[in-house]
Amino acid sequence: APAAFHAPKPGAPLLAIVHDGGAARLVRVDPRSLRPLRGRALKVPSSSSWAFSPDRSYLVLPRHEQAGRAAPRASLRFVDVRRLRAAGHVSLGRGTVDALAWLARDRLLVVHHLCCSGTFDVVVVAPSRPRIVRRTTIDGDLAHVASMRHELVVLTAPPGRIGPSQLSAFDAEGRVRSVALQGIRAGRVLP
Repeated sequence: APAAFHAPKPGAPLLAIVHDGGAARLVRVDPRSLRPLRGRALKVPSSSSWAFSPDRSYLVLPRHEQAGRAAPRASLRFVDVRRLRAAGHVSLGRGTVDALAWLARDRLLVVHHLCCSGTFDVVVVAPSRPRIVRRTTIDGDLAHVASMRHELVVLTAPPGRIGPSQLSAFDAEGRVRSVALQGIRAGRVLP
């Protein structure tokens, strides 16, 4: 089933990440002008992925910290949307967050990977604690990710080459169903 989008009431403020010379802040904005409104703002990591809790009362944003030439370290920051306050933090370890799917009240799925390893992890996080509940390593290169209402769907390709792809669907507990797609080739070859 397609995911339902809960649009705000007409005229209600929207949330936005505003960049001010490199710093990012989560603020409420006017829905017509997209200008920040007066009031509380929260410093947040600059990110291209995010997810709301099913009731839209919390937001999660990934954070990537780079230290020299080492692989970045990834973590998640939870935000109480009503108060615009930090509500928790979870460290994921070395790597980056490629996708987030908040599938149930207390279950968030994270696609987490370390560059060029030929594997990635699907991590189940319990936001209420917050802590990691389960981590499943998947062999293959990540080709595409989509979030459905009750599942996270991942298309994988053979590591470092082009070949038959695989489709895997993860439920809110991290259980996976997979099928090989022999007729659909995917992948990449890096120099």
